[in-house]
Amino acid sequence: MGAGDTYILARAALALGVTGGSPIIGNIADKIGIEDFQLDTTGSGDKTSIVAISNITDKLSIHYGFNIFQAINNIMLRYKLSKTIYLEATTGAASSLDLFYKKSF
Repeated sequence: MGAGDTYILARAALALGVTGGSPIIGNIADKIGIEDFQLDTTGSGDKTSIVAISNITDKLSIHYGFNIFQAINNIMLRYKLSKTIYLEATTGAASSLDLFYKKSF
């Protein structure tokens, strides 16, 4: 089995674990007062991360991601200034503060 196959199997196992554990994690989040909690995976290969997302208010959300193959974690705060503009601060391997404009077509 090659490295690519290992990553595919790891990603599939991770997706099953996240999906299967979602009700349990959701119950824990509810008990400690976290509303609108989501758990997801992003990336591929050695850049695969698990991301926990929670909306603190209607305008402010926090995202915490950790890479399952490397010791890289990041925290992101996103603040909606309007329906189309949001401010995003990220820290991890690199830090940034960005202003985004989102247009739906």
